[in-house]
Amino acid sequence: MPKYHWEDGEIPIIEAHSIRKHDVLREYLRQYILIVGGHPIQRKYLSLTLIDGFAGGGLYKVPSGELHHGSPLIFLKATEEAAVELGMSREFRLDAHYIFVEKERQSLEFLRRTLIKEGYESRFGKTVFLIDGVFEARIDSIIEHIMRRQGTARRCILLLDQYGYTDVALPTLQRLFCELPKAEVMLTFAVDHLIDYLTDSPENRRTLRELGVSSDICELLEGKSETKNWRRFIQHRLYKDVVENSGAKHFTNFFIKSSESNRSYWLMHLSMHPKARDVMQELHWRLRNHFVHEGQTGFFMLGYDPKRDTDLTGQAGQMFTFSDLDKARNHKTLLCQIPEMVPYTGVSLENFFKEQCNGTTATFKMIQKVVYALHQCGELEIFTRAGNKKRKGSKIDQQDVMTPRRQCRFDFGEVKGRKA
Repeated sequence: MPKYHWEDGEIPIIEAHSIRKHDVLREYLRQYILIVGGHPIQRKYLSLTLIDGFAGGGLYKVPSGELHHGSPLIFLKATEEAAVELGMSREFRLDAHYIFVEKERQSLEFLRRTLIKEGYESRFGKTVFLIDGVFEARIDSIIEHIMRRQGTARRCILLLDQYGYTDVALPTLQRLFCELPKAEVMLTFAVDHLIDYLTDSPENRRTLRELGVSSDICELLEGKSETKNWRRFIQHRLYKDVVENSGAKHFTNFFIKSSESNRSYWLMHLSMHPKARDVMQELHWRLRNHFVHEGQTGFFMLGYDPKRDTDLTGQAGQMFTFSDLDKARNHKTLLCQIPEMVPYTGVSLENFFKEQCNGTTATFKMIQKVVYALHQCGELEIFTRAGNKKRKGSKIDQQDVMTPRRQCRFDFGEVKGRKA
């Protein structure tokens, strides 16, 4: 990942993949305000804190010379515009604080001047806070600020767009989700950079230990000699560490490849609620082709599987790019998988999604559509929460309970069927 500089008033040129990343941030912020602020039982205002842990100078140029807003201005403008949009249909007020952290003095000063030009000077120290320093060194004051002003709500969104992989430790994320359970984190992680310089040295061991990575370097490096596609093997092991040690219950992970450096990094979304995860997943399906998902169609498990290693099988793999073809394949795969995953004791559609969503690229609506199709063809039975059986063609609600079709066949005097 490139490190941008705002030295002597110079505005850096932004790379294409960073523009796409900003597109995702902008649209996610909009959806957050519209969904959370528009909830029917919510009050008429939404209290929210937005933190940019690596704010930069706030302004870029595209190769043609036009100006492009950085993440601080995207935070401000996207949320304000969404609040106005929501206020057109109902009484609503957004009570938002914005915290921008930047360790480079010149970059922070450039950001200050940029925000002044955009008309935000009067909000400095009131709702807009510029913090000089390293994000992890400021985490105590940030958490205290959120807890002091928001009471038990403590809704916050953090963008941790680090330049490499060493600036945000997993224990820090654990603490965030423990003390701020309604937090959502968008984290970048330069996985290829880590892999390229991974050696069994005291320095690297110390770095991984400080990051909170539990995988041993020797185990990671063994993949180089035992596996042709060793890079994928290491990526999956590192991703498993992030998932298990971040403290988040729900997560998505997308690969972003820089055409300039030819290295990939991760854009990860971490949260404690399946709805937050679903909104991000829907967003990638709608924007499509900006990023590539590391998963396959249907449900999948994290980890390296040699049966799926194209270098070993000789079979060409298929990139998952959120295309219409991927959507069709996803639907077909889920039709086969879901009946085998539903217990005879029954499970509500809501709980099924909550338990399984991390292992699929499908959104809630996609799974709901598959369940409807399975009900139509008799593979699943659907009951209301009160226990009444629903007729085919009925709408499937998230509280409805689904059970597999109870089917047995006789073979040589034995009754064979699925286990509960």
